[in-house]
Amino acid sequence: MAADDIARVLSKKFTISERTLTDIREAVDLNILSINQSDSNNIKIILGYHGYEHTPHYTWYNFTHCNYTNCIALNPHRSLSHPMAPHNVTSAASVVLFNLVEMYRGQTLPDIPRRPDQYFGVTSLESTGYSFNLMPDTLNGKMNMTLTYKRDSTVPEWHIFKACISRRPEKKPSVNYSSGKTRGAIAYVSNCFSMQYDRLSIMRELRKHIPVDIFGRCETADPCKGQGRECSVKLHSQYRFYLAFENSLCKDYISEKFWDRLSEPTYLLPVAMGGLSVREYAEQVPQNSFIHLRNFTSVGGLGRYLKKLMADDDTYNRYHEWRRDWEAFKRPIYSRFPACDLCRIANEKPYMPADERLSEKYNNPAHCDTYQPIFD
Repeated sequence: MAADDIARVLSKKFTISERTLTDIREAVDLNILSINQSDSNNIKIILGYHGYEHTPHYTWYNFTHCNYTNCIALNPHRSLSHPMAPHNVTSAASVVLFNLVEMYRGQTLPDIPRRPDQYFGVTSLESTGYSFNLMPDTLNGKMNMTLTYKRDSTVPEWHIFKACISRRPEKKPSVNYSSGKTRGAIAYVSNCFSMQYDRLSIMRELRKHIPVDIFGRCETADPCKGQGRECSVKLHSQYRFYLAFENSLCKDYISEKFWDRLSEPTYLLPVAMGGLSVREYAEQVPQNSFIHLRNFTSVGGLGRYLKKLMADDDTYNRYHEWRRDWEAFKRPIYSRFPACDLCRIANEKPYMPADERLSEKYNNPAHCDTYQPIFD
């Protein structure tokens, strides 16, 4: 179907704004939205309260490669009002997604009438280590699904961070990955307050053993800010390590700080701190592709080992040997959200009762842990 035809069908259900019409046209032109004529009377709307006010949702959801391709993602903020779309837009949707942080701020908690065959979901990419990311009791019995970073979510969204890792058809030749890496560790930290542990203190303690540069609001301005990717690649290529320390220590919370190090072409070795265990990392990546703080009895022990790797190219290169058999790459932004899962749910309508114990299960305090560093 052409973009105007799709808009014409949708306009029978609600008024299409000019901005939404532009979004539909651009999505069709980019082949991110492709609805067959046979589905003209069966278009499923995914209405996403993601909080990306100025972003058309087609940049996040690509349905063209799914088994069901009759879905369209709309952003209510680009519809006819803010922060809520008109009720007729919401009532026309098959799936309505609410952003947890917005609900915490009181922006998206209206009493919306819902059809019996309509599903509500709550989305979040932030960890439960922060109070604003806890599920309020008011959501119990109202949400049919969760879409979060947790791997046991109804529809996990953790892969928005995760790099794609696939086996190479042929082995890649060995490379000296330490070549040109004259600096120690680099980190970007703009959230100066971390939960469950003091990551800035640990990073600064490591300076007793190797040079550590911390860029961001918490210490030194990013020298590549506003200068584009080429500057960042050149800068990162000079370092051996990236301190991928998460802002909180919660189950499954492993962000792009870690994953981007595997996929970017600068061959930084990630030194990780996050999740509840090293196993959470090891289950998802090739063997010997990272270093984790929890494998050391003290921060000093980690620092001394990193100092050894500064001078031992052979051992350092072993942490990159996985690249001979595997390659990692970053997903296109429009394939990071679970478009196919949502479109399948909208079409098949599996039995998904609203969860009466949502807050109790999601806010489980055992899902986060503290870490007391030993400095020596």
